[in-house]
Amino acid sequence: SLHLKTEKMFQLKRQAFVLACIIVIGSNHYVAALVGPSFGRPVPTRERATSTTTVATATTTLAPTTTTEAPSVHNHPKFHISEKQLNWFGATVYCQELNWRLIALDSAEITVEFEEFLTKFNLRNRACWTAGNQLTDMKTWHWELGGKPLNYTHWAPHQPDNYKNRQHCIALFAKSLQWDDDFCESAHYFACLKN
Repeated sequence: SLHLKTEKMFQLKRQAFVLACIIVIGSNHYVAALVGPSFGRPVPTRERATSTTTVATATTTLAPTTTTEAPSVHNHPKFHISEKQLNWFGATVYCQELNWRLIALDSAEITVEFEEFLTKFNLRNRACWTAGNQLTDMKTWHWELGGKPLNYTHWAPHQPDNYKNRQHCIALFAKSLQWDDDFCESAHYFACLKN
């Protein structure tokens, strides 16, 4: 009885966390504070002088990243491959800032098309995030937060293994591009799909 109450309480805390993530992801100002600096925008920093106690404010501009949106050999009307690594939540926000979304490999057709794209541009050497997760209830795999359940899978052997009961987001293994459940907080490259 006590164990069931503890488990129920833990599940309610998880659901509250997921709800908070959904709310926060809709508000980019709050997300920037959670996942790091805004992408390609000036980031104010505070620096303390070593010889005095004067505080100066400096502005650092991040170098623009090369993506499939920029003129390059990787231009593609459907896929956007990141040049930086972010955790699953940061990757979700990044794609949304482009008005795209993390890729949902929900059919064999889109999987083959995506694999052909990665092979053509020699990009199969990167593990990358997909939209797959089980953050809503920690049991059922969905595309995006609270999205449709998986109806197609491409798990690697012995996956999902939910290592330490904390792997709730789907990344693609480099080279094989088979699915792996991973810690959502891990940093990976990621793929956005055009809305």
